[in-house]
Amino acid sequence: MIAKEEISTQKDTLVKNIRQYSRQQKENWRKIPSLALEADARTGYSDHLANAYHSGYWTINSIKVGQYFAVAVDLENGELVNISTKEPVHSDWVLQIASNIDQIDTQQIISGLEEKAQEPYWKTYDPEKQDADRDALRSQLERKFTSFDHFTR
Repeated sequence: MIAKEEISTQKDTLVKNIRQYSRQQKENWRKIPSLALEADARTGYSDHLANAYHSGYWTINSIKVGQYFAVAVDLENGELVNISTKEPVHSDWVLQIASNIDQIDTQQIISGLEEKAQEPYWKTYDPEKQDADRDALRSQLERKFTSFDHFTR
């Protein structure tokens, strides 16, 4: 028979491992802002992608409070945070990530963004204007994210 304490210990270990899994991908998380910029505005604009390149947070879509995202990855360091407070996220929310760990698999995220960045622009978009807007944002990103040691949100 399994004791309640054993389950609690396993839960704590799982939470710790999920947090560590996200943090250990720090170098890949730091690639996300520029990749999100390249992928955005192809077939529409995405708050999810814009949040990555404007604010430095990758929202976890499956965890919401009402209609709002509750959890994000801090792209500076891979920490799982409460999107509102920017504090480390509660363990119960981390456990929700366990059922879909791909949400924080940076290789999969990067592949998806690279694929989306190759899509043609929506037919009503002016490609030259989109490219000019993206170039302007790209230069801001380079200043903002070049060194996360000097990153300011």
